[in-house]
Amino acid sequence: MTTMCFEKYRVKMAKLGGESSVPPIFRTQNVQQLTKSELDEEDGLYVGYGFLEDSFPYRKQNLYTREVEEAELPSVVLENEYVKAVFLPTLGARLWQLYDKEAHRDLVLTNEEIVFGNLATRTAWFCGGVEWNFGIIGHSPFTCSPVYTAVLKADDGTPVARFYEYERIRGCTYQMDCWLPEDSRRLYIGTRIVNPNETVVPTYWWSNIAVAEDAGARVIVPASEAYVNYGGRISKKRSLQTPERDVTYPVQNQSACDHFFRTKDADYKFIAHVDQDGYGLCQASTSMMQGRKLFVWGQSRGADNWQKVLGTQGMNGHYAEIQAGLGQTQYECIPMPPNTAWSWVESYGAIQMDPAAAHGSYDRAKAAAEEIVSGYGLEEVLRTATHMKRPADKVLLEGSGWGALEEMARAGRDIRPLSYHLQFGNIKEEQRSWLRLLKEGTLGEHMPQEAPDSWMWGETFTELLKEAVRGRDVSNWYTHLQLGVIYHVKNRLEDAKALLLRSVELQENAWTHYALACLAWKQGKWERAVEEALCTLNIKSDDVSLARAVLEILAAAKKHESVVEQVERLPSAVRKDGWIQLEYAIFCLALEQYDKAVTAAGNDPIDFAVHVREGNCKATEFWIQLQEKKLAKQGENPAKAAEMIPEEWDFRMN
Repeated sequence: MTTMCFEKYRVKMAKLGGESSVPPIFRTQNVQQLTKSELDEEDGLYVGYGFLEDSFPYRKQNLYTREVEEAELPSVVLENEYVKAVFLPTLGARLWQLYDKEAHRDLVLTNEEIVFGNLATRTAWFCGGVEWNFGIIGHSPFTCSPVYTAVLKADDGTPVARFYEYERIRGCTYQMDCWLPEDSRRLYIGTRIVNPNETVVPTYWWSNIAVAEDAGARVIVPASEAYVNYGGRISKKRSLQTPERDVTYPVQNQSACDHFFRTKDADYKFIAHVDQDGYGLCQASTSMMQGRKLFVWGQSRGADNWQKVLGTQGMNGHYAEIQAGLGQTQYECIPMPPNTAWSWVESYGAIQMDPAAAHGSYDRAKAAAEEIVSGYGLEEVLRTATHMKRPADKVLLEGSGWGALEEMARAGRDIRPLSYHLQFGNIKEEQRSWLRLLKEGTLGEHMPQEAPDSWMWGETFTELLKEAVRGRDVSNWYTHLQLGVIYHVKNRLEDAKALLLRSVELQENAWTHYALACLAWKQGKWERAVEEALCTLNIKSDDVSLARAVLEILAAAKKHESVVEQVERLPSAVRKDGWIQLEYAIFCLALEQYDKAVTAAGNDPIDFAVHVREGNCKATEFWIQLQEKKLAKQGENPAKAAEMIPEEWDFRMN
């Protein structure tokens, strides 16, 4: 018998904090955006299609700390005689635990603690379990946010947990129906994404699965070639095995690397991670899910430290990720036609292979795994999953509220709803001003000292803002700010400038000055950007998000003295922020203020590195420069510093 329970899941968890008060419009880039393609046209990939400069209109989740405390999170538990699956709805519906009750073994990596690092589209990210990434390239905007959670039943009475949301950038919806049949050793995830718009939409989906990096474990995929990224360039690796190295064994990859296996010609789509005895996890899917990937951090000291930042409890502190997606790589979106729905099914469960086959030649390993997967019958599972188009019986947890607002906007324009079966419930505080704009043509009054509680995107509300600044909100500074920021993101820079200047003319406020600073930077007017940034901080210095954002502009402009001076003027509660201390230490050192730099850096490099973007070596570079100055003072050769990096300060990935 299959049961579905709703329990409190106890776990040690870092404080996520609130969301940033500033719009994400200052030159943030994902790792994927920096990749150049060296592939032939015959590969038929969409490398570069669908890239975005940032996560706008989603606010950053960058106020997390390293302080861990006991937490109780809502969880949805699906369980039968063979398998137990635990989902965390308030953290993007992460499949946090998948337990094989027969073997008494975890199939995915589940950490004892949830701690955050700067890896996601909105900054905060944590490792472990299975993460679902939809819409835009990179980790999902919902990675660390609640999603709608509902329940229903399949035709045979099997309980189904449904997780879904409305993704604001693409204007699309996604849902995951999760079920565990009574006699099944595999968990099923039925995913449905819908483009309800009249235009083609770049779309993206990757399921990222954390597994322990066991010494003898191997990854098996129905492919003999892979697309790899070395030095920021993606090319084709035509052999996965050489006499020196077999990349299908994660521990044999010395440096951090993505291997995107070329699976589009395979009859069955799967990726398995098996140990020395041939036992492990197999993820398989219906044919729409084309891509498969192996990610490793590598075997360097830097790889060790990055995984310490994320608090992983893998073997020797290491873990790997096996992943599955719509595209062949994560450097591309796939064009989704107008008014279209795409559906597929994934299965997650244990696989037991003959060890000799699993660790023989790769062709033999592929054939053995494929023979097992061929019996899964996933296309039939998808065909009979009629519940994926039915309304839920009950909504247990509501998500963001933006879907509810969009449904109201669509009803007012007499166009098709976002969904005929997903229920988006009620709007929340973030949407109230926008509902007023929709109903009354005004955003209403906003106090200039209070941070904007949300930002907007999409043609419907852009048009409403345009009407408002010509009508009821002709003298409303806040409405001019909101439309000006939208134009900034759309690269309508002169229109943005006119609106933002009008905003501060109507009401001096820090938020518009910050937007003007970002605009000046985008136009290459560095000094003007610095002036506006300093003006921002002079108006409001007690907001951590705003202080960070201003210092980022000053740092980019290499205004060392200004960074140090401004930090020292901040209120103590803001100044002690970890990110601010990091920048302060770096620029004190640049100004030869050695003692201040040492004090600001503190003693734990992990704390120093937690706010640094994935793969950045800022902490290591700081230590080297610190030691260079120390050696120079002692009359020794500063170049020796690069050869003396302590293990705990080494964050180099290669």
